Parts: sequence; C-alpha cells; structure tokens
Amino acid sequence: MDFMLRPAAESSNSVVNLEPIPDFVVKSKLISTEGRPSHLLKLKANTKAFINICHHDEVPKPDIEFTSSVVYPLIMNNQWEVPIVTSSVREDTDKKGAMCYVWDCCINTDCMGWISDDLQLREIVIEWCLESCELSDVVGISREHIAFPKMKKKGEAIPALEIHLSELTNNYQENIAKAAEAEDDGPSNILRMKRSLLDDEPSGLLGNADDDELPPLIPSNKQSGGPLIEEIDSLRIADRQENRHQATVELPELQFDVRIRKTKDTEKFKLRIEVSSQINSGSDLELRYNPQENALEIKNKNLNVYKEKKLHIPLPNIFSESDISRMQSFFVSKDSKLIIFI
Repeated sequence: MDFMLRPAAESSNSVVNLEPIPDFVVKSKLISTEGRPSHLLKLKANTKAFINICHHDEVPKPDIEFTSSVVYPLIMNNQWEVPIVTSSVREDTDKKGAMCYVWDCCINTDCMGWISDDLQLREIVIEWCLESCELSDVVGISREHIAFPKMKKKGEAIPALEIHLSELTNNYQENIAKAAEAEDDGPSNILRMKRSLLDDEPSGLLGNADDDELPPLIPSNKQSGGPLIEEIDSLRIADRQENRHQATVELPELQFDVRIRKTKDTEKFKLRIEVSSQINSGSDLELRYNPQENALEIKNKNLNVYKEKKLHIPLPNIFSESDISRMQSFFVSKDSKLIIFI
C-alpha cells in the first residue's frame, strides 16, 4: 500500500504532517518518462535519481509483526506488505552541480528495523520503493545502475510531508485482499523484485554477479561434456505415451533460464538461484530437493498451457541438511522468476 505525499501546505484537522527520519539512500538514474502527463514537471531521461529511504512511527505498519517463517509465505500469497508513503519528485543537484531528481519514501520505524536486520526483506522493500516512485510520477528507474551512497539523505533537508488521517487508519489488509482478488498490477501486489538490485554495485547487499558466479563450486558429478543444469522434456519419454489422446494442438515449449551466484550474507544464505521462464504464477511450478543427487528439481504443472519441462540443478557440496531445510523461495510474478535462497 503506497501513499503519494505532497510537501506540507496549510494545516487541516484531517491532515497529519510527517517529518521523515532519513536512514539510507538508493541511487540510480531515470531511464524513461513515457506516458508522463505534460502538465507535470518535465523530467529528462538519463538523469541521476536518488531515493531517500526514511521512517516515521505514524506511518502504518503491518498488523503481523515480521518473522521470516511467518511473513514470507504471506508475501507469496499477497497477504502481507510494508506500507510506503511516497513524495512527489523534486529537482536537486549532485556533488558536481549537475541536476538530479529526488524522491522520499517513508515507512514505519519498526519496519525500518526489520529491513535493517533481514537482507531479503530489505531488498524487497527497496524494490517496492522504486516502483512506488515510478507509479507516483510515471517514470522508469533503472535497476542496472543501483548504488548505495554513503549518506543518510540526499539534499539539505527532507521537506515535511502530509497525509490524510483516513489513509493512516486505512485497513490495509482489506486493500491487499481486494488487490489480490483483482490481480492488481499496482504496488500493493507484492512480489515485484524486477531484477537483483545489487548486481552492479560491489558495495551492495548481494555483490556483483560477474564476480560471484558459481560454476567452480558446482561438483562435477556429470559426464564430461554434459551440461551441469539439465532441461528434460518429458515429451521425449516414450513419445509421451504415444501422444496420449492424440492431441491436435501442439503446446508451446517452456524455456528455463538459470542464474546462480553467491551472496555476501554468507551467515544466513550462501547461494541465490534465479529461474526465469514463461510461467507467471508460482502455483504453476513445483520445486523439490533430491537428496540422493543433491540437486533441486523444478517442473511446470500447467500442462494444459505448456509442454511439461523438468529442470535439474546440482548443488555444491557445501550444504548441510539443515541448510536445505532453511531454504526459502519466492516467485516474482511480473518478472516470471522463481528466486531461491539456500
């Protein structure tokens, strides 16, 4: 649930003025202004963009306190989110005097503590903030140039913001349920980690993907020359039982794209696996661990839409049984991506 805020103007009994407390800054650049109304401030693409991630105890927070084992399944079912209040964009200058754009995203103070302690939740909330800025001002912000400068805020001071009391007391759980039922594409539809936010920033949360690719860690338990990660088309097995029912419509082929890398937070998770495909719902995928082969196995279940495809991902011999039991996975509907942390 996101609120679009304006700088505080005249006071009103129905309005609360918030003084956001800055915590950290996300830096990127504007890549698109397509569709932005002409009467609004004209923005230029390829211009630096800064988002002040702030907090305030009057911003609503979820009814359920954050506990990873409880909350992540709720997130997957669009039943839990961190409310965000978002300012309108404003102009500023960078340290070289060049023009840049700034937004403020404010969450509840307790929620800021949660994302400071939990790597995955922090990454998800950063993505929600980016999307909230994009939606509030009809822009596109690059996910390929994310950085985290060593500052608590961009600008001399963060302007006071106002929010209507009705929004502070709004039943956000009811809004989530309605959005999920309507398959809302707005920011309240939770799992939207469009890309790894930190791929190109060495000082980021998860590190640089090029430096952390994992093929050297994967055991060579396949025949020489064979692929480590295999796609298995079940239609090749006995011709799918001699073309059962003699189907007249040829279903499209499902393609899996797998990306594996280490994480920097090795005390909690050692490995991040991203599996992209044409699938757009997590309920259409089955994920299981094969202990005999020390491998993850993924297959699609929507056989009325795509041919059955199986994916076999051997794991490095660095994981204990307890590591596998703590494995967590999330499905990003908009990106058609399954994300697995081990």
